[in-house]
Amino acid sequence: MRLAIGAGAPARAALGLDDWLRGADTPLAVAAHPSGALVALARGCALAVLPVLPGGGGERKRSGAGGAPAREGQHQVTALAWFVQLRPARSGSARSSPSPRQSPRLRQQAPAPWQGGGGASPLPSPRADAQQRPRAALDVALSLAECEVLLSGTAAGHLQLHSADGSLLFRQRLGPGPVLDILVRPHCSGLCSSDAGEEVCVTFAGALVRISTLDLRAQMRMLQLAQLASSAAAAAGIGPLPHVRYELPASVGPRMSGLSFGLLPVDLYALLSSSAGSSSGGPATALGARPGRAKVSIITVGRGPCVAAFEAEERPHRGALAALVGMASSLTTSVVGVASKAAGLGPSVVYHGVKSLMRPLSWYYGAGGVAGAQGGGGSGGGGGGGGGGGGGGAAQVAAVAFDDLAALPKPEPLTLARQLRDDDRVLEVLVPAPAGALLVAPDNLGRVLLLDGASAVALRIWKGYRDAQCGWLLPPPGHPAAPLGVLLVLFAPKRQVLEVWLPRAGQRLASRPVPYPCLLLPVGPPCGGWGNAPGVRGWQEGCGGATTLVLNVATGELWDAMDCLLAEAED
Repeated sequence: MRLAIGAGAPARAALGLDDWLRGADTPLAVAAHPSGALVALARGCALAVLPVLPGGGGERKRSGAGGAPAREGQHQVTALAWFVQLRPARSGSARSSPSPRQSPRLRQQAPAPWQGGGGASPLPSPRADAQQRPRAALDVALSLAECEVLLSGTAAGHLQLHSADGSLLFRQRLGPGPVLDILVRPHCSGLCSSDAGEEVCVTFAGALVRISTLDLRAQMRMLQLAQLASSAAAAAGIGPLPHVRYELPASVGPRMSGLSFGLLPVDLYALLSSSAGSSSGGPATALGARPGRAKVSIITVGRGPCVAAFEAEERPHRGALAALVGMASSLTTSVVGVASKAAGLGPSVVYHGVKSLMRPLSWYYGAGGVAGAQGGGGSGGGGGGGGGGGGGGAAQVAAVAFDDLAALPKPEPLTLARQLRDDDRVLEVLVPAPAGALLVAPDNLGRVLLLDGASAVALRIWKGYRDAQCGWLLPPPGHPAAPLGVLLVLFAPKRQVLEVWLPRAGQRLASRPVPYPCLLLPVGPPCGGWGNAPGVRGWQEGCGGATTLVLNVATGELWDAMDCLLAEAED
């Protein structure tokens, strides 16, 4: 596989990859699509979304993503992440998706099938498997994905929403400082197996922002309708993205990366308190916790302390989805009221009443919205401020922007629950496992820490990995390494070697020399897998499991770290 960033490629010149290889100060941000078929790269104000091409074949086309040149934005991009939502299952027979966390943790300490243990099926050849690259077909991802969003953070504190081809649709300023990291948590990652919540975490030096994927999907839906209508009135009716902002305590140093692990399991004190309340006639919930006392766990890394775990009360907020539900409820109530009055006042009241009720939706029907969506003509009411239009000749609507920091919601309090204090150690990035509650973080002292998200305890430390890069592998069902569960990928640039490890057991399974400058691109699972077993199964069959791609920045060559296991088996 390869990316179009080789010598002479337009994206290579726009991103300044040669300067980055020579040690320029401007960092390079990369993110791989959960299907493994697209890679987003950003450096400075330039952003490019490139398709993964077969090693020796022609380019695979996709509408709007066929290797478009890099786009120049207004702000420097500092972080990238993909959010992909699976389409809901049409069949209601399967209520739970297969989760890798259902297998016991002791499976990770079992020997690999190729290390002895009779009855193991022969492994496929990596040379034969290389002919089937890229590992995911774009048409499979398009058929299974309901929503695709490229998230980017800027040095000015903005969170930007892009379409799959890199077009900017929305920008909102969430903080005064630069965005340091963006992490997406699917349902298969977290502390509670019954927690179906999925969210996006945006990390600042002194704050952390949580965004529900439900609000993100609703926001993208309204943005897509506005683009489809090509109407400035449609864009004017879109509000800010709902979010929850947390300010860090003054006793905690700057944070580099953070992730919310969702709801905390109910502790013994809550169970006993609930039992006492129910026996005395007090309120109690079905989960055994007091109403309004649910808490979320947030793990962060940085400096002083290097690992800090916070707890915060989960407070209900009125998001975009709740606003749509409230609008529908208000319309229903009003229609019933108008109909009751029309019974005594005549049919003319019905006409004027229904006309007034449709005013909240006039942004879609007005300014040529329906005409632009169906016929493709019209300029969209003068709202187009972007470049070349979309389908049907309609002008592209300018991106919706919210830059007022005074309009930010009041920050929620955080309680420091656990910490790992080592004043000389700084953790700069947090890489969560695609399933379960494991995390890995390299530090500035040449070590790599394996962390348990539930207790914020360092389970294992690898030494001799200065400037290390980390990733994860989750072999799909049917793969010979599937019984092992999640596997850790470590790249040591000083020693020019890539290794695959059993994280908890500390056993190295495979290694491969990498004598060139490369980047590890973690490919995580999509969101929307809760209660969607058919969608998860189709994604695994068409796109494979979570893995880590290795990108040769000098040539654009790309290969799957999962091949190390197959190469080790052949040897």
